[in-house]
Amino acid sequence: MERADQTPPRAAMLREAADIVEERGRSYGPPARHFARTVGAINAVLGHKLAAPLTPADWATMMILDKLAREQHTSKRDNALDVAGYAACLHECKMDGEPTLGEVGEEWTERAYSLLGSMEKIAREMRREVCDGRR
Repeated sequence: MERADQTPPRAAMLREAADIVEERGRSYGPPARHFARTVGAINAVLGHKLAAPLTPADWATMMILDKLAREQHTSKRDNALDVAGYAACLHECKMDGEPTLGEVGEEWTERAYSLLGSMEKIAREMRREVCDGRR
């Protein structure tokens, strides 16, 4: 039974999650902006398999699912803490409004395509060097 003079564990965890969310915001920026970078790269790699591009809110949902999958494998306090944080990020992404199709990490999708092209070029050169016995 909870005593009136004690903070319930659930409230303490939510306060800790709030602190973490604030620290991540200082490090990476608002979740919608950070998640736009992530889904931009994912859309570049997997876009041909998707019915529509992923949105920042979709990514928050994916991260909640990932944390729940981790919890099914190994129960850790950190999983619940992260779920709370990602739920707050999902709420913030939804408050910002869903982006239109062209806004979904478009800049980051282009950067990812460019990076993938560079990586492919490097891989081809490395294969040539191996085949030619230079490596």
